Amino acid sequence: MRMLSRRAVVVALLAVAIVAGSSIWFLSDTRHIECEYFHDTGACLGLVAVQSPVDTAYAWFRAIDDGDGPLVMAQFASDAPGRSGWDGPPSDIFQQVRCQLNSETATAATVACSFTVREDWSGFPAGNFSMGVEMVRQPPGPWLIYDYGQG
Repeated sequence: MRMLSRRAVVVALLAVAIVAGSSIWFLSDTRHIECEYFHDTGACLGLVAVQSPVDTAYAWFRAIDDGDGPLVMAQFASDAPGRSGWDGPPSDIFQQVRCQLNSETATAATVACSFTVREDWSGFPAGNFSMGVEMVRQPPGPWLIYDYGQG
């Protein structure tokens, strides 16, 4: 009887672990697959938060550092010239990121960011850089990156 109850406990724990693991995989996987789009902007609601332009820039750098390609791409406007395929960098490539608002209207904003690139990656040699980030939005939706460039 004692052996049966240990087996039952082990089987029950194993079943709970399998179900929990499957649920976690399902939830994390569908976060990148199922997407409700905001108007025609290409913003995947649920991936892109509605926040200030500066916080949007920080979130973009953080997504790049975290290697979250779907989130990086979701933060671009669908017609953005700066939107391209995802070529993920090494983890934590950007350090000491500082961003400030240059201008903002109801539908457009420009943010200036400075940062350090930890190691050579995709056109960025290791060192200090500054970059302008142009954003657009359709209120009340999220700010989306339209273009960016070194400056």
